Amino acid sequence: MLSTILLPPVKMDSCRKYSTSQKQGDHSTSQSSTTTENIEEIGPVSNRGYWDNQIQFILSCLGLAVGLGNIWRFPAMAYENGGSAFLLPYITCALLFGLPMTYLEFIIGQYTNSGPSMTFRNYFPAFQGIGWAMTLISTTLSVYYTVIIAWSGVYMASIYTGNIETWGRCDNAWNSDSEQVAYTYLSHY
Repeated sequence: MLSTILLPPVKMDSCRKYSTSQKQGDHSTSQSSTTTENIEEIGPVSNRGYWDNQIQFILSCLGLAVGLGNIWRFPAMAYENGGSAFLLPYITCALLFGLPMTYLEFIIGQYTNSGPSMTFRNYFPAFQGIGWAMTLISTTLSVYYTVIIAWSGVYMASIYTGNIETWGRCDNAWNSDSEQVAYTYLSHY
């Protein structure tokens, strides 16, 4: 209902028109063999991919929504804002705002069959910058998280090769004396 008010209709370029001469309840073999011959093309068929099942879609959405930042920041935010008392307002806001906005993004993406930049350009030209900003933010975050994942890979390789002295020492020139003392104290145990 709301989507018919906010969004104009979409041209259906990749639809097929199925015309069959078979009536309901008539199951004769002569007519059922001719029903596949009566398909006429309206426009080009899209080579768009589809999910095999709902689990693939849900796991893909979780992979996009729950990233390294959520895993690192959420425990710190919960601790700084009252521990378990933080969870009630967090879950409430996630259900009242986060879930509807996620569904709205899914609906608009399904309806327009395009990404955010083209959606805003075609349907909301005055807000075209929002779509490009969404694309720019996603690109910037992917570069940022790629660097963090590379650091994790370097550290894991250092652990497996036994070369932990390069990043596990505190006797660098920029360390304070208290850090060096703490490292010396902890390294004996």
